[in-house]
This record gives sequence, structure tokens and C-alpha cells, in this order.
Amino acid sequence: MHEYKALVFENAKIMLNITESIRYWINYERSKRCAPCVYSFEKNLTSLIRESHPKRKLILSLIEILANYSLYSPYFLQTYVEETRVFYTSESDRLATELQDQPRTFLINCEGRLVEERERNAEVLAIYENDWPTIIKTTEKALLEDRLSWLSVDVVEAV
Repeated sequence: MHEYKALVFENAKIMLNITESIRYWINYERSKRCAPCVYSFEKNLTSLIRESHPKRKLILSLIEILANYSLYSPYFLQTYVEETRVFYTSESDRLATELQDQPRTFLINCEGRLVEERERNAEVLAIYENDWPTIIKTTEKALLEDRLSWLSVDVVEAV
């Protein structure tokens, strides 16, 4: 087992391919959200329409293999959390510009994304529940950091 671990997991090229595959997979799933549902979460936040990667089962297998070799956290989780931060920071920047006069719509989108992440956690990281708060907090921070004053304007105007 140690020889296998050394041969595969200590090979920089293989590990780069693994982390790049994780990045590709998660960005695919987050990007393949159906366009019409981006701003239609008010009606039912628990039933998002999104497309899972067709080879998601391979990711589940990869997670299991990495866990068996005590490499889940350094290779999967760290990559996943960092990619979460990058993806949602970029989306937040883009939507804050596009929706500058619609802060409520922005918040609805954020809530939908949080529901989506919770669903993905339950489906993909079912046995790693202890990691869910880290992923959700990363998502919340990336989506909402530096947006609270802008978002609160709409609330103050409503009062």
C-alpha cells in the first residue's frame, strides 16, 4: 500500500491532474445551473434545477480513494474550499454590478446558491458532515463580503 501511495500520490503530475479535475468538476456543476432559475428562487428555494456532472460518481470514488490514503483534506477539501471561494467571489462581483439596482434579487440569488451548496454537500460529502460548515461559510463570505452596506440600503429604503 505504501508503494502504491508513493508511486501515485507523490507524483506531482498525477496530483496536479487530480486537483485540476476537482476544479473542473465543481466549476462545471456550479456553472450548469439553468439560466431561468438564477433569479426565480423566491417561489421554492428547496427545488433548484441544476445539472450534475455526468461523471460525478467518479468524484465520489476519488474522494473515497483519497480518504483511504489520508489525502482527502489536503487534496480534495482544500481544493474544493479554495475553488468555492474563487467561484463565488467572482459571481458576487459580477452580479453586484449587473444587479446594482436590485439588491433583493442579489440576495435571492445568494440564498439559492447556499441551498445548492447544502444539497451538493449532502449528495457528495455525505460522510464528511464536519466539513459542511467550512464550505457554507466560505460560500457566504465569498457571496456577501463587502456587500452588506449596499444590500442594507434596500432595507432602509423600505422602512
